Amino acid sequence: MRAIQALAIVGGSYLVSLFLAFVLVILTAGLTSTWGPSRAGTAMMAMLGGIAFVFLCAAIVVFLLLRSSVPAAGLRIAIVLGYGVILLLTLAGLAFVSAVLVDR
Repeated sequence: MRAIQALAIVGGSYLVSLFLAFVLVILTAGLTSTWGPSRAGTAMMAMLGGIAFVFLCAAIVVFLLLRSSVPAAGLRIAIVLGYGVILLLTLAGLAFVSAVLVDR
């Protein structure tokens, strides 16, 4: 039961943070559609920084929420590190997608 609860916490947090990241990508792409390449690149870097902040907050929240379902600190750290790897890969994918959208 605790494994299902931990999986629900990680999955729910990932879905919420991914939704917020896509909102930032779409918002930035919409705002910068008429801007020059220099300003659009700056906006894209700011957007990626915002997404990284959202993902960092999500990892901290997951770590704190797992206290009740995963009592072992080492296992909790391992879960959050794995979650962090997934978030970094997602951030790299979003950077590619945003580069394609902004540099149309």
